[in-house]
Amino acid sequence: MNSLQTAKENLNSAKNWGLVVLLGLVAERRKKYSRRKKNCAFALQLNIMNIWKELDLQVLKNMN
Repeated sequence: MNSLQTAKENLNSAKNWGLVVLLGLVAERRKKYSRRKKNCAFALQLNIMNIWKELDLQVLKNMN
C-alpha cells in the first residue's frame, strides 16, 4: 500500500513540474520576443539615421 501512495505522490509531483516547465517556456518565449523586438527597433533606428545622413549629404551637394 505504501508503494501506491508513493506512486501517487510522484505523479502529483510530475504534474506540478509540468506546470512549472510550461510557465518557464512561456517566460523564455516572451524574453526572446522582447529581444527580437528591441533588435528590430534598433535596426530601424540605424536605417533612419543613415537616411538622414544621406539626405544631409544631398542637401550639402546641392548647396555647392
